[in-house]
Amino acid sequence: MEVEQVRAIFGSFSRRRQSGEARAPKRQQGSAEAASPSPTAASPVAPAPAPAPAPADALASAAAAAVVAVAVVAAPADADADAPAPDAPPDSPGPGPDPGQRGGDGAGPAGPLGTTCPLCGRLLADPRVLPCLHSFCAACLEQLASLDSHAPRADGSPSAGGERQGAHSRSNSGSGYDSGGGAGAGGGRLLLQCPACGHVSRLPAGGVGSLPPNYLAQHRIVLASLNKATTRLLCDVCPGERPAGWRCSECLLNLCDGCRGAHDADGAVAGGRHEVLSLAEARRRGITRVRRQLMCPQHGQHELRLFCGACARLACAECLQGAAGAHRGHSVQPVARAAAPRARALKDALERARPAAERGAAALAALQQVAARVQARCSQVQAEVDRFAEAYAAALEQHRRALRRQARDAADAKLAAVRAQARRLERVAGDASAAVAFADDLLTEASDAEVLSLAAPVLRRLQGVAAPADGAKLQQLLEAPRVSEELAFMPGEGAGLVGGFPLVGVVSTQAACPARCTLLAAAALLDCRVHKRTEVVLQTRDNDGEPLCHGGEKIAAELRHRDASSRKVPVHVADQRDGTYLLTFIPETPGRLALSVTLHNTPIQGSPFPVLVRIQKAHQGQYHCCCFCSSGGNKETTCGCGATMPGGYMGCGHGHLGHPGRRHWSCCGNVLENSECTTRGRSNSAVYQFTL
Repeated sequence: MEVEQVRAIFGSFSRRRQSGEARAPKRQQGSAEAASPSPTAASPVAPAPAPAPAPADALASAAAAAVVAVAVVAAPADADADAPAPDAPPDSPGPGPDPGQRGGDGAGPAGPLGTTCPLCGRLLADPRVLPCLHSFCAACLEQLASLDSHAPRADGSPSAGGERQGAHSRSNSGSGYDSGGGAGAGGGRLLLQCPACGHVSRLPAGGVGSLPPNYLAQHRIVLASLNKATTRLLCDVCPGERPAGWRCSECLLNLCDGCRGAHDADGAVAGGRHEVLSLAEARRRGITRVRRQLMCPQHGQHELRLFCGACARLACAECLQGAAGAHRGHSVQPVARAAAPRARALKDALERARPAAERGAAALAALQQVAARVQARCSQVQAEVDRFAEAYAAALEQHRRALRRQARDAADAKLAAVRAQARRLERVAGDASAAVAFADDLLTEASDAEVLSLAAPVLRRLQGVAAPADGAKLQQLLEAPRVSEELAFMPGEGAGLVGGFPLVGVVSTQAACPARCTLLAAAALLDCRVHKRTEVVLQTRDNDGEPLCHGGEKIAAELRHRDASSRKVPVHVADQRDGTYLLTFIPETPGRLALSVTLHNTPIQGSPFPVLVRIQKAHQGQYHCCCFCSSGGNKETTCGCGATMPGGYMGCGHGHLGHPGRRHWSCCGNVLENSECTTRGRSNSAVYQFTL
């Protein structure tokens, strides 16, 4: 914390100039009334021997928790540059922390006892406590309240920014919170939401400036400043601007060399009860205590030693004797006596709340452990993902190189075949061209005698060229090239395992030819059964009749009855990814059907294929709803469904035990009308005949 900031917050803490003499400008700037946003920022020190510290129970009370700061002089040239000018006006609150500076000495968590503002992230300047016990800079709360000035008030009326006091407005000596629910309590005042916990509270009538200061945070800030080597302190006893070089650990006074001698001459010190240390030694040991006194905001030279129970406010003796008489007729007690029951109540409430805090801390620790385990597991999973991705990328790169190599090898093989075929064709064409040219020259230029002499060999040569012994091969050679140009990449086809990963994508040099594709075991189509699954396999082949080793072709199948109805039977086509396709269908009625199979919308060889569906064992009974209806109430009629009916009936009846609930065959109980009879011990070789 900066030196001048300490003075701006807490001011000068000496009461030695009660005579009203003129004060130095630097002292005026550091006075409690001028600089401190809180009326309790002054801690008087009498010129005589220091008064005894306040009782422990008074210090324990929240109302008496004030911080005594130090009277300071300007920092040296190499000290912090943020200190206000010596001639700053008395009402100037002093500069805030450096915007680029986060935290400071003694900075703690952004909680009730922390010294860092959760809003600005800097050291607390004029800290104010919200009802939720979170502390913020008064200026930050003012800015937050101004942002919410357009929000509706607690009574629903629009807010008016002019009714709020500034961040440094004087507060009374009470708690700063509404203590009663009277008619005027809180009416029309702003609702402020805590930025730390979200708790919504109603601002006091005086605005942010009426919120209670956080004396504990101020105390920590002062102690941190006192322990800084760059903080220059003034003597708390003498009226001059003399720097202090000594500190009494009992009186908590900062002394110059002259006042230190007078302090040593005091009777209490002479008795050996006080210890006076140099500032350097006191800082080395650690300054842990300062004088803590609350000064009256209306009567700055008087300490708040009394408590008015009716007003629930602190007061000084002048407040009781003044002309205003605000506490006249009220029950007033000394601070020590009034603080005792409240301290006990706070202690009891603390003991009741402590288990909840401990359980909350334990639960938070458990959650933090869960979070740590989740984070560790997340890191582990991320590492596994990275390793998997690296291995997968390596396998993918390996597969890419293999596919490129396969494509290059296939192209080289095709180009080699093209070159070989070209050489053969060039040789045959050269021989034929030479024979034709020789014969043309002979007929054009030779005499009759010369023609006769060469006619026989030339004729044989021409005949051999036109119709050689392997004329069929020559004819094929002279036709279109026999080298297939098919070379394609099929990204959807499985490539098996590469580096332990199943990958897709193959290079194919084959093209499916519909005229070469065949149905394997097509004879099974002539022996299909009703309600029985029928499967046939389609084998795809290329132009050379070689089976394809990959799938991905567009195969379609359609099964229709070859009668007037032309009903369709669904056919499922499954790509086996090895060049074969499984065609599956289940006929529901007997009859003759036709199966059409196409490859890329072109019928394959033999399509459409005849299909014959039979009933191997016909039903011998009736397809009825129940025996009672089909037999006219005959009690002797039986049914294969096995249902029973009371009254001596042997068959089934609607709604009786065992009835299928729908029409069925009386011979076997099968509910499907077009089905085989499942009754044992009976046979029927009848074959249904159909007219096409």
